[in-house]
Amino acid sequence: TKLYKMMIKGEYDLVVSYLEGPATRIISGCPNKHSKLLNWVHTEINNPKELTKSYRSIKELVKSYNSYDATIFVSNTARAAFERTFKGIDGSMLVKYNTVDTQHITLKSKEQIRDIEISSNRINLISVGRFTEQKGYTRLIKIMQLLLDNKLNIHLYLLGKGELESKFREVISEERLNDYVTILGYKDNPFKYVKKCDLFVCSSYKEGYSTAVTESLIVGTPVVTTFCSGMEEMLGPNNEYGLITENSDESLYEGIKRMLTEPGLLAYYKQKAEERGKTFSTKKTVKDVEELIDNLLSEN
Repeated sequence: TKLYKMMIKGEYDLVVSYLEGPATRIISGCPNKHSKLLNWVHTEINNPKELTKSYRSIKELVKSYNSYDATIFVSNTARAAFERTFKGIDGSMLVKYNTVDTQHITLKSKEQIRDIEISSNRINLISVGRFTEQKGYTRLIKIMQLLLDNKLNIHLYLLGKGELESKFREVISEERLNDYVTILGYKDNPFKYVKKCDLFVCSSYKEGYSTAVTESLIVGTPVVTTFCSGMEEMLGPNNEYGLITENSDESLYEGIKRMLTEPGLLAYYKQKAEERGKTFSTKKTVKDVEELIDNLLSEN
């Protein structure tokens, strides 16, 4: 309560913590019994230490989460992991998928690329995300070398920025891949690059519900991904709309190689990506959250 009063002034009908960690702890101290409290969990948490560092003990964490009217997860996998990891949390646990602006993404994906030339004479791979360990780009760069050893005519584009950019550049140089891997950096419009490429690769060690994979499907670019939270919900439990591999270097390598070498597979998954991409609806995800909030507030 002391932290809440220090950080938040005034009284509100609804108070939301949109990120797990310190914000959730602070808002759980709301002294107004008439306020409704919501919190979001955006990632798969399998180790208590990932969350308890924001609290003095697991007991305090459980008490904090039990102060909320509902905890919202971005995928079923994230909810299941949370329920396995933390016992004694009694509040409502719901899944609400991230909202993406499908119309905006589709429109922006049709813009021309003027800063680089993405050659149609090779197979172009792309990955989009922050340059952190979690995204698995070191292993993806090394997998590129194995794929090139198989005489595949390929190029990888990494789109994003972050604290490990210089490290990734070093790995690219060490592996002598400067002609085969391009770091594009941050782009205001990543969608046109993803659409222009032949395959989107998610090499992450963990995710919550990957917005980048969702966006790839919306623009119709097929996906190979490691098994992370939310992937089966997007791509199907049996690889209906994309290829999910085990979360290991070898399995990811084999999955990409299969996608690039098995006759007709890339074209098949391009068609399936386009089909799946049409099912994402900004209107529906926004409406789901609006209804949740309306229902909560009507309880007062």
